[in-house]
Amino acid sequence: MAKEAIAAEILAMAEADQKMRHEVSTDQRSWDRSVDERNAARMRAIVSQMGWPTTSKVGAQAEHMAWLLVQHAELEFQKECFALMAREPADEVCPRHLAYLEDRIRVREGLPQRYGTQLQKSGEGWQPLPTEEPDSLDARRQAVGLEPISEYLEGARRTLG
Repeated sequence: MAKEAIAAEILAMAEADQKMRHEVSTDQRSWDRSVDERNAARMRAIVSQMGWPTTSKVGAQAEHMAWLLVQHAELEFQKECFALMAREPADEVCPRHLAYLEDRIRVREGLPQRYGTQLQKSGEGWQPLPTEEPDSLDARRQAVGLEPISEYLEGARRTLG
């Protein structure tokens, strides 16, 4: 399959992913697990065929959406994709994507996250799930192009309530 066709397919899967999530959050519809399962199965096939869909292979937007789809896949596939992404240069895979995926994996494994990207709502609003070495969190975030944690939490408050 041509790279342009794969990029278009990734974008279409991401659109379905986001549509389902938006409908669930706005209409209180039930979660459609089949969307994630179908997307993960197809992403597995794409990754098997071409490796990680990098910017030079599918374009920046499709690379971004591939990462988004993997965020919603099962843990073992997330770990496989993280390893593939980590081997790529920063101009092929967004460093922020690696940070988010690493945090997602670590949280799912019961480990403290490194970048504070995974949040929970508490009495004081949105807070990062347990994070290693909180004193150096903003330095780690800056190194991968993420805003300071205070700005991230303020954005979450505005967006998520």
